[in-house]
Amino acid sequence: MAGRHDRPETGKTPMPGPFDPTPEAEIRRLLHDWARAVRAGDLEGIVAHCAPDVVWFDALLQVRYEGLEGYRRHWRRSLAERPGGLTLRVGETEIAAAGDVAFARCRHRFGARSADGVETAARWLSMTLCLRRREGRWLAVEEHFALPSETEENALRAASAA
Repeated sequence: MAGRHDRPETGKTPMPGPFDPTPEAEIRRLLHDWARAVRAGDLEGIVAHCAPDVVWFDALLQVRYEGLEGYRRHWRRSLAERPGGLTLRVGETEIAAAGDVAFARCRHRFGARSADGVETAARWLSMTLCLRRREGRWLAVEEHFALPSETEENALRAASAA
C-alpha cells in the first residue's frame, strides 16, 4: 500500500500539481476541492466527492447519515445556520491507496464566521475518509468525523499558533 504523510509548518496540506496522476494526488485534490466548496458555501461542490451510498458520522451532533441526500440535507442546514459562512483549513493529511480503495486521515480546523466576518467557534476535528474508485473517479463511501481529546486539541492549537 502506497502512502504519503504531510506535516507542513503552516498547518496546511500542499495542493498537488494538476498533472500528478497518483491516487494520493487525486485524493489530495478532492480534499482541497471539498474544503474550497465548504468555505465558499457551495453545496453541490461539497457533496460532489460523495458516492450515492455514502455513510457519514458527525462528531458534533453524534448522528449517522446514510446516502447522498442525507449528506446534502445536513450541509444545507449547516450552511443556512451560519449565514456568515464556514471556515475550514485542511491540516495534517495521510493517504494510503491500493487498487480501487483508499483511506485518508486528516486534521481539519472548522469554524464559522459571524455576520461581520469574524471567525467564531473554531476547533480541530479528525476525519477518516474511506474512498472507492468508481467510473474513473475517487468517491467517498464513508466519512467519520471525531473530536480530538482535550490534550490533543491543546497541542494542535499550540502548533497552529506557532
